Amino acid sequence: STDCYKQYDIAYEQSSGHVLIAYTIEGSAGVGWAKNEAEPKTSAGWSDTDQEAGMLDNADFLDLGAEPGTDYIAMAYMDDIAGDMQVAIWSGSAWTAKNDNIDTSTVTVADSEPIGCGWAGTGTNRRAVIVYNNASATTLSYFTWKKDTASWEQLDNAPATYSPPF
Repeated sequence: STDCYKQYDIAYEQSSGHVLIAYTIEGSAGVGWAKNEAEPKTSAGWSDTDQEAGMLDNADFLDLGAEPGTDYIAMAYMDDIAGDMQVAIWSGSAWTAKNDNIDTSTVTVADSEPIGCGWAGTGTNRRAVIVYNNASATTLSYFTWKKDTASWEQLDNAPATYSPPF
């Protein structure tokens, strides 16, 4: 099978309408990012690109998920060679809740999309949800980031009735 790589993603801050792009840095480990705050969006509106400190692994597969109605964006990416995963939250102005190597149990980039970011819940129960293919398990695994406590929590084995084809 052929590995599926997605080395960049783009998301909109839902409240401000600003555009955020995150991408792998070719030839070196790490994630870069840039933001466009121009109205209307123009090529001159992009911020300087920057490598995010503390996020140093390769981004062989990267996904962003915007929280509805806010400027928060969840990011997760996998390093296929090291077999680990990194996560972070964009607050609208900076990357926060960074966790390098949050899962090191042989996470792998498969021949289909191995990771997804989204949001669930309402009010103070709002959570970022990261669902991923953990190669050491036969079911999906996931992390949630609790917005009210700003903490990550791992929840293994997504619904037992679902058996992914990997």
